[in-house]
Amino acid sequence: GILASTFLLPLWLLFVIHPSLLPDNLSFIGLNKDTHIPIIMQIFLADLGVEFLRMAAIHTPTALSTAMGLIAAVLIGDIA
Repeated sequence: GILASTFLLPLWLLFVIHPSLLPDNLSFIGLNKDTHIPIIMQIFLADLGVEFLRMAAIHTPTALSTAMGLIAAVLIGDIA
């Protein structure tokens, strides 16, 4: 996991910032439209949201953790 997070995120960021370096079979990676928020800030906000969900799951009673896990999965899927 550490190896993947160390190399995959910078590689993805390189391909988003410089789409000309992207191989043809990976052309689906990139932005659908231009946004006003820089990509670094988007990554930071997504990471912050995942961290909040993780901390909430740690401090939630067991009965609610399953429902919150499902909501977190939907939110993370929507972010991706």
